[in-house]
Amino acid sequence: MKREFKDLVRFEHYDTLNSEITGDYDEAHAVKCANGTFVGTEEHGVASWLGIPFAKPPAGERRFKAPEYVDANEKVFEAKYYGKCAFGAHGYDDCVQNQASEDCLYLNIWVNADDKTEKKPVMVWIHGGAYVVGSGAHASYSGANLVQAQSDIVLVTINYRLNMYGFMDFSSVPGGENFKTAPCNGLLDQAMALRWVHENIAAFGGDPGNVTIFGQSAGGGSVSILPVMKEANQYFQKVIAQSGSTTLAFPVDCEAAQGKTRALLEHTGCKTMDDIMALSEEELQEAYVAAVGKFTSCPYYGNGSEVLPEAPIELYKKGYAKHITIMAGSTADEARLFMGEGPCLNLEEQKQFAQNAVGDAVPYLKEEDKKYYEEFQRVCRFQEPGLIETEFIDELMFRVPMLQQLDVQSAFN
Repeated sequence: MKREFKDLVRFEHYDTLNSEITGDYDEAHAVKCANGTFVGTEEHGVASWLGIPFAKPPAGERRFKAPEYVDANEKVFEAKYYGKCAFGAHGYDDCVQNQASEDCLYLNIWVNADDKTEKKPVMVWIHGGAYVVGSGAHASYSGANLVQAQSDIVLVTINYRLNMYGFMDFSSVPGGENFKTAPCNGLLDQAMALRWVHENIAAFGGDPGNVTIFGQSAGGGSVSILPVMKEANQYFQKVIAQSGSTTLAFPVDCEAAQGKTRALLEHTGCKTMDDIMALSEEELQEAYVAAVGKFTSCPYYGNGSEVLPEAPIELYKKGYAKHITIMAGSTADEARLFMGEGPCLNLEEQKQFAQNAVGDAVPYLKEEDKKYYEEFQRVCRFQEPGLIETEFIDELMFRVPMLQQLDVQSAFN
């Protein structure tokens, strides 16, 4: 009989982290990987390995740098508890389990222990949250129910750096030339997780030659961009993108990018990268939340970027992702979640926020585009003020770019 995992996340162990095992251990759930042997647990026929590091901690001298792969290790470690999560827009309270930290690059694996299928397809979930909140260890992302229902897959969820830790341009700051990947470090974290999966998932029964990456919102944007990144696209074959596309990346010289950097410098009084690097983890996070705020992050491209030299859609046109199979879609009302922080406002407040947001943008549209907007208002499935605007944002940010991305990719598949 099927058992539902309503609370497989071990809430009683929020402050518990995995430790090295020096004595006896459960060899039946011990898996040898590149960076150690990890001992998981099993419940109701589902085996899980939680909090496995896939990169060196991006802290200290590695802050704002590209992730570095784990060192080889012969030690044995617990894999019972989730690792620390990335700093969210609010600091610690966005993290649903252990304290947030710069040391956040961990992944989690679920396998149906009763299904002995060899070389199972692998699915890697990349969480959403506007690149500012979220964690692969969120309770709703527990893979137990999925692998119980779909027993012939291996499910992986990952963390990656958020906010300024994963997406910040320092090229205008003295010393910034040593941090060239900073505008895309969150994406490089995802790529590093995929490398770890490629090199180690066979030990868990997964097929490294049959990997699907999937995600929603910022996760959908991520899995849409990873196919055109040489650091990533060798490690997976298929993509499922939901409510995210290549448009969730912006030119690095735009005001959104440069304004964040100026705000951080002004708030902290820092003049150089040495000054910024000297800030403690707590000082840096407080300064970011106070100076830059929420919902201000995304990957950046161009200006000599080592990761995304051009807009991702242009890289699609050049065939960078020609070997990848992509399926994409969008949720019904994605934009409404972000209208004034969604759940923090009632519906009427959200509608007013949307009206203001679109109303402020319309004067800057080209005359031809204004006509398109007027026509959109006429044919929109909603005719209620506020909902028309959220639907317009959905079309502009999620649906149309997603269709454009699929149209371009279809020339190669």
